[in-house]
Amino acid sequence: MVTSVDATQQLQQLLLATGRGDHKSFARVYECTSSHLFGVALRMLGNEAAAQDVLQESYVNIWKTPPNTAPRLVDSRSHP
Repeated sequence: MVTSVDATQQLQQLLLATGRGDHKSFARVYECTSSHLFGVALRMLGNEAAAQDVLQESYVNIWKTPPNTAPRLVDSRSHP
């Protein structure tokens, strides 16, 4: 059984690796978070195209985030 603490720690490690340029980790971050984040963006914006744009920009920012700041992106209260 994966707990929310385990999932948060896994996501932190993936974000650190992503910050170092690891494409596979970035793909895993996307797989683990995109559905949830798209749903949040869609509820907030009420427009599918706008939600897609925000999601794309978010992942571009995640990719560009330096590895020493990546874990700060994780908030265990908002992780599915």
